[in-house]
Amino acid sequence: MKKLFILVLTCLFLTACGGNESVSKEKNNLTIDEYEKRVEQALKEAGDKTNFEILSSKEMEENVHAIALSDKAAIFLETNEDGNIAKATVSVDPSVQSTNNEDFNFAFELLIGTADDKLTLGDRTKLRQDLGLYDDKTFSEKTVNVKKHNDMTFTFKSNPSEIYILDAEF
Repeated sequence: MKKLFILVLTCLFLTACGGNESVSKEKNNLTIDEYEKRVEQALKEAGDKTNFEILSSKEMEENVHAIALSDKAAIFLETNEDGNIAKATVSVDPSVQSTNNEDFNFAFELLIGTADDKLTLGDRTKLRQDLGLYDDKTFSEKTVNVKKHNDMTFTFKSNPSEIYILDAEF
């Protein structure tokens, strides 16, 4: 539970440090309930291939919702004034990489697939390659990789001693 608390604090800190950019984008109408259904479906389809499950889903503060997948991984959803998701973030503790590499990789696949459900398997694979998520060097050094795709910006932040984060900004 302490690790989950640290994950929550880290995400909130990173959110607070983000800018207040106002960029005109196509309107996203994805709600928290719809996103959670996407996560449930993806976990159901993964079956025994992952130990992740929705342990809890709750509002952490105004416009920030958390979905705990384990005590070491969670998805955070930031909503706009209309209640639609503006940003989805998965945070994964570095220990998951050494204890369950399949879940470690699945966390990033889960975020990419649920943030943009129009992506084909090939699109998701290409996006993961572009973000460096198949490169061991990405996970062994502090790095930041950004890729725009389908009017979304995906940002991977690696800090091997603290946390791995993948953001999807709508």
